[in-house]
Amino acid sequence: MKPRTGIAIAGVVLGLGWLVFAGAIVHAQRTGEPAGPVWDEQHCEATDLAALDRGEVAAGTPVYLDVTIGAISGSDFVAHGGDTLFHLEPSLAGDRRIAEGAVIRVYGTLEPARSGAGRRFRVARVDAVSNADLVSAEAEIVRLEAAGDPEPLYALGDRLLLRSQRAAAATATRLRTLAERAYRAAIEIERRRLDPNDRAAVVALADRVLELLDDRALALEILRRALVPGHDPPPEIAQRLRELHAVPYGPGGSWMLYEEVKRREGFVRRGDLWLRKEQAAFYDAVQRQRKERLRPRAGMLPEFFAAAAERGQPVLGMRKRELATAIGLPDAFDRMRVRGSVYDAWLYEQRGAYYFENDVLFAMPEGSETADER
Repeated sequence: MKPRTGIAIAGVVLGLGWLVFAGAIVHAQRTGEPAGPVWDEQHCEATDLAALDRGEVAAGTPVYLDVTIGAISGSDFVAHGGDTLFHLEPSLAGDRRIAEGAVIRVYGTLEPARSGAGRRFRVARVDAVSNADLVSAEAEIVRLEAAGDPEPLYALGDRLLLRSQRAAAATATRLRTLAERAYRAAIEIERRRLDPNDRAAVVALADRVLELLDDRALALEILRRALVPGHDPPPEIAQRLRELHAVPYGPGGSWMLYEEVKRREGFVRRGDLWLRKEQAAFYDAVQRQRKERLRPRAGMLPEFFAAAAERGQPVLGMRKRELATAIGLPDAFDRMRVRGSVYDAWLYEQRGAYYFENDVLFAMPEGSETADER
């Protein structure tokens, strides 16, 4: 009797399972709710590749995101800039949209984490990311710009920027570019209408430029409209000028960004340093030498350099006294110390610059003969 009892119990369980399944179908039909996941924007949460890689997406949650396909292996692929492995459902096998470099929108779920394995995302649906919406956004910018109302342009820029945070890399770049274009169009409309005597409006527009575009030059151009030649800037304008690192320059005292002043005076920037062009060339040569670690004197006999010096021929690997014998003392010189090494620049008006590391010549003007060529 026991076997029959077991069979009877199994039959009851199986029957209950079918009843539950049938009930779910009937409920879905009556309520209009789907019996299983529906792979579209309405029923899936938007996410992005970074959130997926950081583990911020719960396993089993239906999501969608835009990705740029990287390497493909069978039914798996990885996205550019990500670590998550994307696995295609069998129904997607042979889909022509799955190709390296393609930008697609994928729908699916993150599989539960497995010990020793990376994250795997099961792709249930794929859509091509159309450029039609980008073209539409461009047309909308043109239309709103012609209408002359800045607020809709600001709103459009905000929407495009928000979308860029969820888009694949290639699409995100275009969306950010369009957002900036919308912002600039809106700001230009406001700039044309700006009353220079309305200092609060001038400051507000300059602040908006910095917030949306981080364009200090444009912000300064707007602030200049509230300045009166020969007079000190009003306090609220002066504060913004200081924040922009702007300074008065030239006979008329025109306000300019500090870096523009330095460039006009012949300086170039290297990190946080502003250097004269010849100093910048010296700095660059030192950085290259520290990276490449040339040893032009290694393996060469001292007699070789002495003979070259007597001929008046500069050669890489020479010491300062040998170069002085060859072509004379420099017209000017400079020195730099970097982590225990001493670098010297010998500058000749007619010949150019010769650079030494710890008294060994490692760089000189192009066209000069090197030890290898001898």
